[in-house]
Amino acid sequence: MNRHFFYRGLLGCVLSVFVLMPIASAQESPTTKIYWARPGRIGCANLDGSNPQDLLRAGQGWVMSLALDAARGKMYWREYGAGTNMIRCANLDGSNPQDLLRAGQGWIISLTLDTSAGKMYWREKGKIRCANLDGTNPQDLLTGLVSDLVLDTTGGKIYWTEFDVSTDADKIRCANLDGSNPQDLLTGLASVSSLMLDTIGGKMYWRENGWNLRADKFRCANLDGTAPQELVTGFDVGSFRLDTIGGKIYWIKHDSSTGENNFRRANLDGTNVQALVTGLDEIWSVTLDAAGGKIYWREYDSDTQEDKIRHANLDGSNPETLFTKKGSPGIVPIVVFRTEGAESVVAADVNGDGVVNIQDLTWVASRFGRTGPDSADVNGDNVVNIMDLVLVAGALDAEAGGPSED
Repeated sequence: MNRHFFYRGLLGCVLSVFVLMPIASAQESPTTKIYWARPGRIGCANLDGSNPQDLLRAGQGWVMSLALDAARGKMYWREYGAGTNMIRCANLDGSNPQDLLRAGQGWIISLTLDTSAGKMYWREKGKIRCANLDGTNPQDLLTGLVSDLVLDTTGGKIYWTEFDVSTDADKIRCANLDGSNPQDLLTGLASVSSLMLDTIGGKMYWRENGWNLRADKFRCANLDGTAPQELVTGFDVGSFRLDTIGGKIYWIKHDSSTGENNFRRANLDGTNVQALVTGLDEIWSVTLDAAGGKIYWREYDSDTQEDKIRHANLDGSNPETLFTKKGSPGIVPIVVFRTEGAESVVAADVNGDGVVNIQDLTWVASRFGRTGPDSADVNGDNVVNIMDLVLVAGALDAEAGGPSED
């Protein structure tokens, strides 16, 4: 039996059980937040948009690649412009900001955390680099014309896209987290961007030929590069996000005839394409809160020069503006961060990466039925069973990592 289908089946059972558990709604928790960045500052608010506040001024530069570390209570970002080009961090409340490291020869891009190993990864002038979370021991791992860095911490892999000068085409590659054993997975691709992973389903997804608007397409393949296929083709595709729990892919579609944008979604296999929210202005960033049943985005009205944070239900219903600020838009994806039930979250983080997400469910499912001391035994009853899966599913709200920037 295919283990990916087995895990998905277990996940479906767990989520059904979880719906019946007497656990407070995430929207009722004052510790559930959204974080964002605007030029020179980082802010947060409650998920309903109440209590928006600036946490810190981040100097004179732009803030990018905002990522949160729940276990350590830290946020990390890269900052550039006005003579700055560095990785910085602070506490989640904005206190104790620190410079961690400055770029060597190029821009720092795609900052990504592996909190279980205490590492951060980024791209810099054709290289993939890493360092400890305190900024010590920076090192080069891989070189090439690299873009779209993605980590699979459970599988111990780095995935990235790279331009191949010899073929004038892109390729998707992977290596171990220490940079060893680099290999080509797919070659001969056209303008690849927005690489994303579904480690439960054993798939990777990407957008291809993004600079040729009539040829835009979503594609997917197995994580080893086999069985590539086209999912949705033939229109101007913008940023996309995966909901691996709900089995959906969401994206922005630009209508060149009206200049408007709208959200669309389809099943992960590309079927059942639906229009969700239509008639939108410039959309700068999108993130999904699958556990809360919401999609969040930043929308900029160039006529009024208003930067808005908005949300809607995952089916597109009930779109609302949470709050509005005057000024130029921020382009950092919004991060949904949940901290309620901190003790349960710590236990449910079975792989120790500081985030409770689908990878923790995968680990518990893979050790289902084992007895005795085990990292997957969340409730400590010396057996890995359905209750451990329920507890991890209940703590999925603690996911804290930010999506990669497009």
